[in-house]
Amino acid sequence: MTIFEKLPETEFESSFASWANNILEFKISNYIRSKKRRANKMALISNEKKEQSSLSFTPDPDLKRRLLSCLKKIGKSNIRYARILNLSYQGYNAAEICEKLKITLSNFYVILSRSRSILELCLETGRIK
Repeated sequence: MTIFEKLPETEFESSFASWANNILEFKISNYIRSKKRRANKMALISNEKKEQSSLSFTPDPDLKRRLLSCLKKIGKSNIRYARILNLSYQGYNAAEICEKLKITLSNFYVILSRSRSILELCLETGRIK
């Protein structure tokens, strides 16, 4: 369908066959990448469910309350720190987070390190600074 949609607006520098072949290769590679991503996500979800069912861990209610309080404080102090912690917790990899937030990879690691340090300090002392 893409070939026929783009055909009227395309000026050929090469033959129609090579142009159509390039579009087809691009579409196939995108399809394969998306299938791999979905399969990886499904495998991660499956592994997490297995790990959760095998563990009989009951989280400490006080720790949960302190963690939520600290995350709220970080969010009020610096929203970027909170967003990076949240996206990281949700399972996005560094490249995906950088793309979403439009930051460089080195900047991501600096912000992640600082936000983890602030979170650790807050959990220990109840303060973020």
